[in-house]
Amino acid sequence: MRQIFLFSFIIIAICPFAVFSQQQYKYLSHSELEAALSAIASQHSAIVSLKEIGKSAGGTTIHAVEIGVGERSEKPAFLVIAGAEPDDLASTIAAKEFIRSLTADSLKSLLERVTIYVIPSLSPDAAQGYFATPKIALPGNAQADDADRDGAIDEDGAQDLNGDGLISVMRILDPNGDWMINPDDSSLMKKAEKRKGETGQFRLISEGKDDDHDGKVNEDEIGGTNINRNFTFKYKPYQSDGGEYPFSSPEARILGEFLFAHTTILTVFTFEYCDNISESWKIATPEQQSGNNFASDSASYSQTAAALKKHIRFTSKTDPPTGDIAQWAYYHGGRLSFTAPAWVYPTIAVDTSKDASKKGDDKKGSQDPDIRALKWIQKFSPSNFVSWKGFEHPDFAGMNVEIGGFAPFVLHNPPADSLSSVMASTSNLLLQLAEMMPALSVAPPKVESLGNDIFRITVSISNIGKLPTHTVVGRQVKGIRPLQSKGELAPGQKVLSGRAIQLFAEPLVSGATVQHTFLVSGKGDIRFTVGCPTAGFVKVTASTK
Repeated sequence: MRQIFLFSFIIIAICPFAVFSQQQYKYLSHSELEAALSAIASQHSAIVSLKEIGKSAGGTTIHAVEIGVGERSEKPAFLVIAGAEPDDLASTIAAKEFIRSLTADSLKSLLERVTIYVIPSLSPDAAQGYFATPKIALPGNAQADDADRDGAIDEDGAQDLNGDGLISVMRILDPNGDWMINPDDSSLMKKAEKRKGETGQFRLISEGKDDDHDGKVNEDEIGGTNINRNFTFKYKPYQSDGGEYPFSSPEARILGEFLFAHTTILTVFTFEYCDNISESWKIATPEQQSGNNFASDSASYSQTAAALKKHIRFTSKTDPPTGDIAQWAYYHGGRLSFTAPAWVYPTIAVDTSKDASKKGDDKKGSQDPDIRALKWIQKFSPSNFVSWKGFEHPDFAGMNVEIGGFAPFVLHNPPADSLSSVMASTSNLLLQLAEMMPALSVAPPKVESLGNDIFRITVSISNIGKLPTHTVVGRQVKGIRPLQSKGELAPGQKVLSGRAIQLFAEPLVSGATVQHTFLVSGKGDIRFTVGCPTAGFVKVTASTK
């Protein structure tokens, strides 16, 4: 079996994950994924529930898996979203195995205080391109899309012209093209940067021909909206894959409705090709009005990222895309939002001891993801890069046309026999994040008699978890409720000073304590409910008898 442990990685000694390296994995079609999830839910029905939350644009069922014990809807919750990018298969397998790992007896104590939700495949339409014949990486879901605005839908898509079972890329020699051969590796193409004096020499389009005879090739391909470009934060209109407007895809609406319907969700982890753990987000402070300050959230991100860094293996310096889930979940959903890729190609060390011409190769390889991918593929899975070969194309008579490039899906997914390392690293990271959820500790209320049946009541509330009880942005967008201490007075009692119901607008961060104090007249039991949906609730009683 190929191994991608090309740099050191230490797995925390938690028994559910020790078995990952011993198992064989494969990528699953949607029907296979449904069967696997159903089997887990059936075998562990006491803690795992499989729920249909909607249909994709192509009519495929989208599932959410709920893992927990007891009154799950009353506990702080953690949401994991996988398969959001159209060509991300590895995260779906990682999500499935994370679900399976949570059924271990050793994690029962975690599930007693936290509910975990997992959406294993948010973009199932695009993922099916991996199992199609020929194999094709679709740009988005199955939403009908008239890309060239000619009144016809998806009428000029790709074809397997060279008969290799893959839809790869055609490069056409054209002085008016936007692409050039990558000077760092002649097998690769790069977009010419005119500001650097580079000149385009090729056109680069997916493998196919002019089906509708309009003089253009593959200008209206099958595949509509990239779900991870269809959310409201920094949504960029008029893009080829972002949808007609925010939430125009049913998949995006399904996720939006799910998040806002589950007010207990504090933390969201989305598998994306960017990363805010190895380098945490710098949360900007809004300046629209006095006091609208996100400093507390920014500190929480920095502290959490610092704690998680040692548990993350696959990092990416790529900036988050516009309209993506991770940024939306925080800025518009009000939840703490973390993201990292399920897998990236590690750097292949280059032996430069005897060849001075290779001195810069290692640095270049570590910076350019395409070069890094190509070097890894050439060493471990050479069939995943199609060598460029000339092709007599009927639509480009007399022109130099070659077919080649990366095979579909390989840029973000390892060969199936290397998936075991993905399972171990991602499950460990997700578990660490789940363990960091807030946990309230409420001391027995302090009752001080001031004479004449007047009492001072003090309730001390502490957060002994690692994450805050709620977020500042959540309060701003009204996405989640803040911490509250609510006292129910006995008959005949009356509040003389202070409030029986106290809201704490600022998040209660890890290790912090706040107090709820008021004066009451009259004897009896005051029953307190302390907490919020994203941190859980604790009930205590103060007796003035």
